[in-house]
Amino acid sequence: MNSIANQVVERINQNYELDQAFVEAVRQYIIEAIANQTEEENENADISAKARAPQKTLVVKNTRAPSAYARFVKAVYPELKDIPPKQRMVEAGKRWRALSKTDQAKY
Repeated sequence: MNSIANQVVERINQNYELDQAFVEAVRQYIIEAIANQTEEENENADISAKARAPQKTLVVKNTRAPSAYARFVKAVYPELKDIPPKQRMVEAGKRWRALSKTDQAKY
């Protein structure tokens, strides 16, 4: 049994040495590849990194004309500056509903 255990340990040591040799070979390959990389390749790498960067999206503003109610609120809002914001909108809505259709049409 002892000889089998010794063989297993020896085999593990051999595999460990092979793994270490492989890791070192890959490390050397990477170092040489980086050293041999040309300036043009470095610039191309920068360009491709910029190409992968998120692009700014085009913001399209709403070109629709404001509604009569929106124009009314804009006109009335300065009068309501002493009221808390939520209450301002409530009061503006009440005033809008209190207007006749002809008065609403002016806006």
